Amino acid sequence: VPFYWADACRRKVQARRADFESADCARAVACQFRALMEWLEIAGLQTDDRQFSAYEAPVRALMGDAYAKAYAQAVLLWQEARYSEHEMTQDARARMQALLDQTAKTVWARAKRRQRFHIRYVHHLDVPEANNCEGCT
Repeated sequence: VPFYWADACRRKVQARRADFESADCARAVACQFRALMEWLEIAGLQTDDRQFSAYEAPVRALMGDAYAKAYAQAVLLWQEARYSEHEMTQDARARMQALLDQTAKTVWARAKRRQRFHIRYVHHLDVPEANNCEGCT
């Protein structure tokens, strides 16, 4: 991968990470949910022009029952972040981040080499392996 392409990808990942750490928890939760949906699409979720809550059954088939329950809670958090006027809490942000991390690790572990390339250099998603590698600087 040419340096300028890898550097551009790194910058996009950093910008997305900055959105996740935004002082505005509602913005952070909404951005995290968008990334969560990208990971699920990479895993094979077929999305179209439906409400996010309508994907609970396909998510259950793709990721399992326990994950589908967590996904349903994430949809509620996203709806609260997008459509509610009151402040979101750090706890809501942490719950969404935990589900996003779990999703990323699961999808990354299932991904083949070509799909991992796309995750990293086409979708510009934060790769779990890169965050937790031993001896990285």
